Amino acid sequence: TQLQEAGVIVENDAADTIIGGFTAQERNVNVRATNGILVRSGARRVTIQNNSVAGNSQTGITVANAADVLIGGNHPQSPNDITFNPVGVSVEGANAVNAQILANRINQNTNGIVLRDGAHGNLITSSNQITQNRTGVYVTGALSNSILNNLIERNTGAGVLLDSGATANVLRENTIVANGIDLTLHAGVEVT
Repeated sequence: TQLQEAGVIVENDAADTIIGGFTAQERNVNVRATNGILVRSGARRVTIQNNSVAGNSQTGITVANAADVLIGGNHPQSPNDITFNPVGVSVEGANAVNAQILANRINQNTNGIVLRDGAHGNLITSSNQITQNRTGVYVTGALSNSILNNLIERNTGAGVLLDSGATANVLRENTIVANGIDLTLHAGVEVT
């Protein structure tokens, strides 16, 4: 059986879209697609909150060349539960800018959060719980992103892995403990 491309797709310059909400009736459960939620191709101002995104074959939530995407938030009912995916959240592409990943529970994925392929100016903050993945946060070929004030613990590999092409990223005020390796920096990587 071929999996569908995504449980939810937002694309082609779509704007001001909300996926999920604060009530049980608005909460979505996205499982067993290739991508649980896929935001791409110039979509902007998309809010993804209070969803359960689990068991997809590639990625729980993908932001590919889309701007101003909010994943989670600071309302008590905003966090998403993102589990059992090869990648929990992927932000990718040179036009993937100003994504905010706030206060989510991201656990038991292979990679919790991945920033790659030119993604820049994105923010991972507000006490995301990034736990029990193989790698907590993986940054490769991405620049000027900020990783602030998160709990990154009990990941079996690296808590944070900054790989080739990861430049001018900010890593501050996180609790990074009890990982296989708390922080891995590859040669030539810049972090402040």
